[in-house]
Amino acid sequence: MARPGISRLVAGAPVSPISSLGSLRTFVLPEFFSSGPGFVFPVQLISMPPHPSEPVAAKPATPMPDGLGIDHNAGGKRPAVLHIEDDSLWRRTTAALLDDWPEFCQMESAANGRDGIRQCAEKMPAIVILDLGLPDLDGFEVLDRLNALPRPPQILLLTCRRDQALLYRLGSGGIAGLIWKDDDFVRDLLRPALVSLAAGKSYFAPDVSAAMRRFRTSPDAFFKILSPWELKLVTLLAQGFRDDAVALKTGCGSGTIRNHWHNIAVKLGLPDRHAVRLWAEARGFGRKPSQSPFGDFGNRQVKL
Repeated sequence: MARPGISRLVAGAPVSPISSLGSLRTFVLPEFFSSGPGFVFPVQLISMPPHPSEPVAAKPATPMPDGLGIDHNAGGKRPAVLHIEDDSLWRRTTAALLDDWPEFCQMESAANGRDGIRQCAEKMPAIVILDLGLPDLDGFEVLDRLNALPRPPQILLLTCRRDQALLYRLGSGGIAGLIWKDDDFVRDLLRPALVSLAAGKSYFAPDVSAAMRRFRTSPDAFFKILSPWELKLVTLLAQGFRDDAVALKTGCGSGTIRNHWHNIAVKLGLPDRHAVRLWAEARGFGRKPSQSPFGDFGNRQVKL
């Protein structure tokens, strides 16, 4: 997953530290790649001494917020967490956070979907933190396969995706929580999210809940126009399947599939099958969803 601006950082672009977390510190990059505000992301520093203006003090223990306690007496086990994420920077950042939280056991991680599914089947963690932008499998496919395991975990999505396809999936079950990666408060949200999931509850960040409400109440929301069957078809179309492959997967004839494309196009006010595919890709139905803000109910652009 690309992280714009890191090459300039290595080349010596000035940065300003704004916070610390053990060996992880957060910096704001200047406006050298866009006209917008600075870009906030975690950078790992190896053996970097503190800035002269920063006081050197012992790191205090982080207390649990009121009401977020976990019953450690239930079986004497802490919930295990598996992180499925292809970006090593995010894996290290999340691992550093969890290392400070004694209510969770040492975290495992996987760099791709297949390895994550295998580890989950073998180790049966209580919680999986899942990124949807994986290099080998579609994130929704990984989600479905994790939920199909004999002992499915609670799944917390930690992702950049803000498209309508994701907001639609949030209402279909199998997702216990969602935090957006580019949320400035991801460190503050992750711990209460994991505590909620460990207690068998769901957790959606406030901005996620607001985006879900806007999407669900919009008169133009696609699930109010297309049937679940038609949404399955446009998903296959956006993933690049030809008509014969779609027919094989759905058990329909090719002629029937072509009739469906015509009906779907009419419902959406589009001219043809190709336009339906572009429409679906722009809303995140394909393997690599569009990063265009068109149809984005999250009101913010993807930053990572």
